[in-house]
Amino acid sequence: MIVGASGGFSGVHQHSAVEVDGRLYLAVGDRVVCLNLGTGLMEWSRRVDPATCFGVYWDRPHEALISHGEVQISRLSLVGDELWSAIGADIFSEGFRCLAEGIEVVDFNRSVYLFDYRSGAVLAGP
Repeated sequence: MIVGASGGFSGVHQHSAVEVDGRLYLAVGDRVVCLNLGTGLMEWSRRVDPATCFGVYWDRPHEALISHGEVQISRLSLVGDELWSAIGADIFSEGFRCLAEGIEVVDFNRSVYLFDYRSGAVLAGP
């Protein structure tokens, strides 16, 4: 199977895909794509960033599917709906972690943001 999309380059790394309940969520170009592992069929594809999706994460304690984009962070439902998205002052290229208290992201200027899992609100940041 070949999966492609517009946007920036997507490489294979630890967070380029995540499996949740028999579905594989892939970061591909500017999208997150959901593949059904039982059927091999693509269930949905959603554009999650104007540039590139760096990675996709599943935070089990919060039951949160999170995309780490170059320009925005998004939370998606498991059926592909965007629950929220958030942006910063610059590109999110310097770090990403799912913490107990929120989603920590570092932008190009080394500014650290902490986003709320439920709402996407900035809990801490510049």
